[in-house]
Formats: sequence, structure tokens, C-alpha cells
Amino acid sequence: MMARDPPPDIGVPLVAYPEPLRSVVAELRTRGLFPSALALGEPAGRTVFPDWWDVTGGDAVRVPFLAYARPGELAPEGRRAEERFEREHGREPTFVALEGYDSVLALARAIEAAAGTEPARVCGALRRLEVGGTRGAVAFSTEPRGVVHQQWRWPPVCVVAYRQPRQPFAASTLLWDAEPGRMGATPL
Repeated sequence: MMARDPPPDIGVPLVAYPEPLRSVVAELRTRGLFPSALALGEPAGRTVFPDWWDVTGGDAVRVPFLAYARPGELAPEGRRAEERFEREHGREPTFVALEGYDSVLALARAIEAAAGTEPARVCGALRRLEVGGTRGAVAFSTEPRGVVHQQWRWPPVCVVAYRQPRQPFAASTLLWDAEPGRMGATPL
């Protein structure tokens, strides 16, 4: 392949991580094919892990990625969990860690409400509970059909990107928010 002038506006290689992602990014850059307006799209949350920058280097700046937390917007429980995590691990927790924390928190509250671990009673309790989670109130769908049946109905969903290498998630840039009226997206 030869370099294009101008380079393509968008590139969305959905490839394995860390390889061949590292090689694909480097090769796109070397051949002048690295997108100018929008870099890679990363749908699986790997961008928030510490080794992301080791794998991609500075080429990963402006990579839009799906996040289940809004940058810098944790609920009170989230701020408490973040402080404990930072004390223990020396870095902010990923939204993936916060998802796990919320899952355990919701399940623990459901077991308390069900007065035991019998599955039908725990499921019933989950349908009735609203739990103050790390990223907002966790309540489960009770509709008998649909893609969100018995899942957290509307967790925060947004697309964000880093403007600088090794930037903390809390300082990343919001590009799109699924919640109507919450747009305040900043262009990269």
C-alpha cells in the first residue's frame, strides 16, 4: 500500500490486542495511512488498562472508545471506591473495575433482601431493588422481553477519547453520550 494524500478520514480495524494492534497502528503510521480526522475505534474497554499505552504508544491519542462511565462523574459510592482503589493500587480504577464493583454490590444487596441465596428469591429482589452504585443508581429491567431484560436498564454509556498519552480516564474527552440532553461533546 502507498500513502494517500490526504490520509483516510477514518480507520476502524477491529483486531486482536496487543498484537496485531501494535503492528497495524505502526504500519498505518509508517505508510501514511493513519486517519486524520478519527483514529481507531476500540469497543472493548482495553483503552483504560495501563498497558494500552505500552502497546500503542502515542499513536493511540484520539482513539474513540465506548465507556460505561462518564469522565469525572462518579456517584458518591464511586468516589469512595475510587479513593480506596487508588490507595491500594496507585492508580484510578477502570470503568471495567467499577462495573464489577457495582455487580457485587447489587448482588450483595439482593441476597440481603432475599434473606438467602435461593436463585428465584435473589432474582426477585434484583427486580425490586435500586442500589446506589459507583456510576449512578442501579435498577434492573423487569420487562419480559427485549435486549435489556434483567440487566441494568440504562448504565451510563458514552464515547470518549484521550487527548494525551497516559491521560487518566477522568480527564478524557466526552465525544458522545447516550443519554438524551447530555451532549456537551468536545471535538478532538
